[in-house]
Amino acid sequence: MEPITMALIGAGLGLAKSELVDRPKEQRQRKAAAEIARWSPWTGMAPGRVQEADPFGSTLQGGLTGAMLGQQFGGKDAAEAASASTALTPEEQTMTRPWWMDQQQPLQSSAKSPWLYY
Repeated sequence: MEPITMALIGAGLGLAKSELVDRPKEQRQRKAAAEIARWSPWTGMAPGRVQEADPFGSTLQGGLTGAMLGQQFGGKDAAEAASASTALTPEEQTMTRPWWMDQQQPLQSSAKSPWLYY
C-alpha cells in the first residue's frame, strides 16, 4: 500500500484508540481520584495524577506508524522490481569479483578468537 493510505488508516486507528480506550481510562482515573480525595481527611492519601486522553497525540502516532509501514511495504515492492531488472548472470558475477576474492581460502574453524587477526 501507499504510505499516504497507510498513514490515513493509522491516523484513524489512533483516533479510535483515543476515543475508545484512552477516554474511558481517563474517566475511570478521575472517578478514582475524586473518591480518594473525598476520603483523604481520614485516610491521609493524596490522589494520584490523572493521565489525560490525547486525541491529537494518538492520531499523530498512528499516522506516523502507518506511514512508516507503508514505506516499508512500498519499499519492498520497489526493491523487488529493481532487483529483477538488475540481476546479474553467473558469468557477470564472476567478472565483477575482485581478483583477491578468487585467491581466498575458506575460513577454517578453530578455537582462536577472530579478534586475534586484527
